[in-house]
Amino acid sequence: MAQEPNAEPEKKEMDAAQLQTFKQLKIQSGALNRLTIDLRLYMEELAKYKTQLTALRENDDEEKEDKVKSKIKSKNDQIQELDPVIQDVYQRWIKTIEKVDEMKQELKWDKVNYKLSEEDQEEFKKADKFLLATEGDEFKSIKGG
Repeated sequence: MAQEPNAEPEKKEMDAAQLQTFKQLKIQSGALNRLTIDLRLYMEELAKYKTQLTALRENDDEEKEDKVKSKIKSKNDQIQELDPVIQDVYQRWIKTIEKVDEMKQELKWDKVNYKLSEEDQEEFKKADKFLLATEGDEFKSIKGG
C-alpha cells in the first residue's frame, strides 16, 4: 500500500551495529562539546596573555626596566607553555569532529528515520549542534579557514 504524501516516513529500528555506533556517537559528541569548550578557553587565555604582553612592551619605562623585562619574560613563558597544550587539544578536537561526522554518515542520519526515544532524538540533535559549533568564526583561524 502506498504512503500518503503528507504521512511521516516509516520509522526503522536500529540493528546491533547501529546501536553500538549510536552509543559511540553519544560519547564522542559529549567529548566534542568538552573539547570545543576547552579549546575556546585556551584560545581566550592565549589572547589575554598576548594582549598583556603587548601592553607591557608599550609601557616599557626605563626606570622599571628590570621589573618590566621580568614580566615580559613571564608572559612569553606562559605563551610558550600554552602553545603545546592548544596544539594537543586542537588535534584531539579535529579527530573527534571527524569521528562524529563519520558516525553520523554511517548511521545515514539525514536519510533514515529511526525509532528513537525522545532522549535519543535529543542526542542526535546535540551531535548536530556540537558539529555546528565547531564551524564558528572563532575557530576558522586555527582550522585554516
